[in-house]
Amino acid sequence: MHPPSDGPRVVPAFAVASLLAFALIGAAISFLTVRTVRAGAEEMAIEHARFVAGSVLAPMFEGVDLSRPVTGRAYERLRGLVERSVISERDVRVKIWAPDGTIVFSDLPELVGERFPEEVPELREVLEGGVRAEVSDLSAAEEREERLVADRLFTTYLPFRLGPGGEVTAVAELYQDAAVVQEEVQPLARTLGVGFAVGLVVLYAAILPLAVRASRELRHRNRHLREQAEQLAALLSREQETVARLTELNRVKDDLVAAVSHELRTPLTAIIGYLRTLRRPGFGDRAEIREEFLGASELQARRLFRLIRNLLAAAGLEHGDRPLERTPVDLAALAASAREEFPEAGDRIRLAVPPLPAVETDPARLSHALLNLLDNALKYSPDGSPVEVGARIEGEELRLWVRDRGVGIDPELRPRAFEPFVQGDQSSTRRFGGLGLGLHVVRGLVEELGGRVVLSSQPGAGTTVTVALPLRLPAARRPAVATRSG
Repeated sequence: MHPPSDGPRVVPAFAVASLLAFALIGAAISFLTVRTVRAGAEEMAIEHARFVAGSVLAPMFEGVDLSRPVTGRAYERLRGLVERSVISERDVRVKIWAPDGTIVFSDLPELVGERFPEEVPELREVLEGGVRAEVSDLSAAEEREERLVADRLFTTYLPFRLGPGGEVTAVAELYQDAAVVQEEVQPLARTLGVGFAVGLVVLYAAILPLAVRASRELRHRNRHLREQAEQLAALLSREQETVARLTELNRVKDDLVAAVSHELRTPLTAIIGYLRTLRRPGFGDRAEIREEFLGASELQARRLFRLIRNLLAAAGLEHGDRPLERTPVDLAALAASAREEFPEAGDRIRLAVPPLPAVETDPARLSHALLNLLDNALKYSPDGSPVEVGARIEGEELRLWVRDRGVGIDPELRPRAFEPFVQGDQSSTRRFGGLGLGLHVVRGLVEELGGRVVLSSQPGAGTTVTVALPLRLPAARRPAVATRSG
């Protein structure tokens, strides 16, 4: 990321921003002013229409029946009066409407007697005392003649009374040339435009020198602030990394303490319960009960032993200082011995280990790894489902695997399966016990033996863990610290 340039960019940016700001402000003020003036002009046009309807037209039509179209001599007389007294450069058309949408009078003879039902709702509003004014849509059918008079017309509909305080019997419609009504707006708009343009020029001439001097000072201060910001960003980044590491370590510590406390307390509670029961009169003397409770206590003790052994193994893996023992190992005998460690599994553990040449390796580490794989397979698969242990020689490697038909491992969790304290069920209400150290310890032990671990799993279909070991452990090999992710 390159630091921003110290070049003179502030002045052009300020000039452009100021120009846009003042232009927008000027446009807004001009728009609001013109709209206010236009509204005032339209209000004056409405007042003019009221005056013409009440003071000029009403006396002319006094005594005329406006319930039907005016025709004959009465029409000619009224038309002449309207053309002399009303029609001008400003007032260009007069219509009088009956409530049913019939034009009963117009200065255009051909419109008299025509009826437009679509106008009735608007006429009814005006008859009830309202006033309606607008710039006419000259595309309407009844406006065909008005299109010959002006480009835009300001139309006003007013209640029409034949005398002061008289009853509203019709609606008077007056057309005024919109250009005349709005003639005050255009000069004002031009004046405002010229005024703002001149003002902007004068303003820029005054503020640009100030902006130049201010930009020099800002560039100097920006350089200083940028240097300080870079130093603070580096310090903050290191601090955040430290806090994140400490937070993660604290979480792992809390999780470990809680898990260890729970997992150690569970078998101990069961053992203590069985022993207390055996001490009660009538229980310890019965051979079948004694045998059952002692067997259950032994299972819990084995479970407790495996937990403690995994904790110690995990600690030993971190230090990497445990000596290796190089001894020929009979795989079939090792697998049979491992099966004996799980008497509660019955015939679930099925051995498929053919007679193989002895492998020179550390029997304690290999046995520990196999026991952890069997413990995981039994724990994460349904009761009664088989767990298979198999082995074969491939080239210079021994392949030893444990396959179950259990819950499997979710694909999202699979990359972390060999991390410490990670389990297939990470929810707060886990169905399966344990500390999540099984696969972590297996990988560490196998790496100490110079091998590798391969995991294959499908959710709902089971998991296969394969251990690949050299047939002979190198004599000079030293234990390695297991730090890779599985």
